Amino acid sequence: MKEPLVSIIIPFYNTENHLHKCLDSSISQTYKNTEILLIDDGSTDDSSKIASEFSRTHSNCYLERTENKGPGNARNIGLSMSKGELIVFIDSDDHMEPFMVQKMVKALVGSRATIVLCGFRLFNKEKSEISSKAWGCKEHIISGKRAIEAMYTGKIPVTVWAKIFRRDCLEDLKFPTGMIYEDRPFMLAAFSQSEEVHYLDEVLLNVQKRAYSLTRSPLSDKKIKDLTDIYLLETSLALRLQLKSVIPFIRLYHLSWLRRSFFTLQKQEKKIPATTSIRPVLLDHINQFSCENFSKLPIKAKFLLCVLRLPKRIGWKNTRKLMNMLYPAQSL
Repeated sequence: MKEPLVSIIIPFYNTENHLHKCLDSSISQTYKNTEILLIDDGSTDDSSKIASEFSRTHSNCYLERTENKGPGNARNIGLSMSKGELIVFIDSDDHMEPFMVQKMVKALVGSRATIVLCGFRLFNKEKSEISSKAWGCKEHIISGKRAIEAMYTGKIPVTVWAKIFRRDCLEDLKFPTGMIYEDRPFMLAAFSQSEEVHYLDEVLLNVQKRAYSLTRSPLSDKKIKDLTDIYLLETSLALRLQLKSVIPFIRLYHLSWLRRSFFTLQKQEKKIPATTSIRPVLLDHINQFSCENFSKLPIKAKFLLCVLRLPKRIGWKNTRKLMNMLYPAQSL
């Protein structure tokens, strides 16, 4: 029986320090029926040169260049180029274990699964391992709808990496472009088209802690706007997919990111005082969310939202003190 072709899609932008290791891990897979699709998202460092040399050296590697529009656009280009029956997404600062694709394919083929997830190691910039929980469900086989609920309750990572997809569940799907957090609506749609989602309890991917994650890089007006735009996109998509029952999970997930944004802003103001200008932007988005959703939230979430809206009444300093008492693990 012929092995299915696996398309490994690797978008990259200015990751010259990590790209070699990522590409070496993709070409060194024990599973050989692969195509490696490199999408240069307008890099200005030596990443382009590294990828160009790699594509010249390896016949199953293809390079496509595009202007810088973000990973969503680059992944869409990779999907449109891909010919594989199975799809794997890898970020260019991550690297796979040599047997990752082989084990993921084996777990997928011959089962009813549409998507298979694996475990991963998370590293910080000092290359120290950070413990990470890849799967929080009791069962290793769940329905697509259950996977959506698990994704929005922190039991499944909201990422496209550490997964392998049957092409069937990705037909007509596209990532949103020009914004961050683009994995979320894509995974919502992919899980909605999945009969079963399986978990392979093996650590097969090594992930670099993102420098651009919300909790590690400066908050900005755009990040706050993107959070709201993605949330609105997710809720409208859930309605379109006739998944009204998952909207409460999406709503609470968004509220948790508004809370994280509050603490991120608090921490960065200590280092970058000028970012106090972001306060009214964040508060506007909190108020917008509250006006539209307050009555639909459980009591605990209502209380959190009331506290997040307090800066207009008691000031940011007093609100910070209250939030630090309520969530000491996230406080300074």
